[in-house]
Amino acid sequence: NKIARVRLVPAERKSEAIERLIVFFNQAVEVQVGHNRINSAGPAAQPVKTNVRCRTETRHRGRRETPHIFERNQTAVLFRIMDPSLANRSRDVPRLFPCVAIDIDQSPLIAMIRLLLCSLCIWIMSAAAALARDFAFESKPTRTRLLELFTSEGCSSCPPAEAAFSRLQRDPALWRDFVPVAFHVDYWDSLGWRDPFASKLWTQRQRIYAAAWNTSTVYTPGFVLDGREWREASVPASSREAGGVLKAAITDDRNVVVTFQPATALRPAFDVYMATLGFGLETNVRAGENRGRKLLHDFVVLSLSTAQLAGSGGDARFTRACARCSRKPGAVAIWVTESGSTQPIQATGGWLH
Repeated sequence: NKIARVRLVPAERKSEAIERLIVFFNQAVEVQVGHNRINSAGPAAQPVKTNVRCRTETRHRGRRETPHIFERNQTAVLFRIMDPSLANRSRDVPRLFPCVAIDIDQSPLIAMIRLLLCSLCIWIMSAAAALARDFAFESKPTRTRLLELFTSEGCSSCPPAEAAFSRLQRDPALWRDFVPVAFHVDYWDSLGWRDPFASKLWTQRQRIYAAAWNTSTVYTPGFVLDGREWREASVPASSREAGGVLKAAITDDRNVVVTFQPATALRPAFDVYMATLGFGLETNVRAGENRGRKLLHDFVVLSLSTAQLAGSGGDARFTRACARCSRKPGAVAIWVTESGSTQPIQATGGWLH
């Protein structure tokens, strides 16, 4: 006559919604996934064979016991239910759906305490799953423009340019028509203030652009649009040029798979770039031209990963690493160029929340 219902919490958020319900009838247990049920009349019974597999792991005084279905007077049971029906739709299946369920054969006070503890466990599992969600980004067929800003905390002319860059977060065309990234260069570091986001690699990137433009001069703030110098004080207009379709999938917050279908099939190979972007980054500058100012940065490139992609198809795989990330990044930017070129062909990106 005692029934406890606990709804399972998925390990990862998926588009396929599956109803999961566990019902305890003292020694009997019923597991329902969609229209499929597994019934057990006691600890020795075996589950009915369906397309769903179920097992439990029990713990007694900190020691894990042999897996079984259900046992009376057991204080806690951890169920893992796998649904093989998703096998054709995801390479990571079988998916595991964990749930902590309490035994109902105990005093009300003990039951209440254990229920609170189990609820806490479910919340922790849900929070952990949210920290490792999967993301997918895809460009439109026409070109999405890459807008780069070269800046520095040591430059007194840069804060107004960065403020304008930050306002792009509210632009409805963000990620669809243009992808902004901010590279902090290090050639201002010797003039009184060391920029914590600067890198010699970003300085080298700006010098490569300058060499392509037949000049030896680099400056901040400096804008680059699709590999060309950009001096306009406005958001770039959307492009009607065919750019191909660029797709990127991120799993477990770090494994990246990029595919690109070019608009023309005559290009042999491509270079793929993926930048991890930081937002709301604040610095109290204590020296240099911006001494005494509190600077706010958005779209800051914290790391840049690269990979090669064959022009005949296939995908590029790499691991997104960000040793400079002191906080969880807010977005990513992905773009592709012809191998050895500085001019982007297509770009995409988006938020990581």
